[in-house]
Amino acid sequence: PAGAERAFAAMLEMFTPEQARRGVIAVGADWGRRVLESTRIPVATVSTDPAVEADWLALPERDRDGLAVVVAGRDGRSVRTRVRLDGAGAALDEREFDEYGALDLGLALVLLEEAGWELEQVQEALDRVGGLDLREHREHDDHDGGDDAPVEREAGW
Repeated sequence: PAGAERAFAAMLEMFTPEQARRGVIAVGADWGRRVLESTRIPVATVSTDPAVEADWLALPERDRDGLAVVVAGRDGRSVRTRVRLDGAGAALDEREFDEYGALDLGLALVLLEEAGWELEQVQEALDRVGGLDLREHREHDDHDGGDDAPVEREAGW
């Protein structure tokens, strides 16, 4: 559809030398591969599918302690973090944190690396706080007396 092509053209504009020095692209879908083919800046690529050629692979892992995500580069470097989704009011449960959640986290971590953060610094920060807390937290506004305040997602580390 024409609307999708307009959205793609607008997105592609972000991957020009006038807008950015470097970029990060998810290459698991056709749109990402099209951006990769058309970009005029250096980019890092991220996928959740080991069969797709990418600079970084982001995979969810489940073990007895819960959920983690590993983001591994072709160069052997990696970051691993726990992801907390449990607890009252959880926005997602572990069954819903699938490849899309891992991809979003992978994109964010690779963006940090591309922005100049050392992966060791990122890993230390994640370890220091025990991973990422993606649970919802309810905020109550005492002034209006309502118990149904909007839910805000806090992602912290």
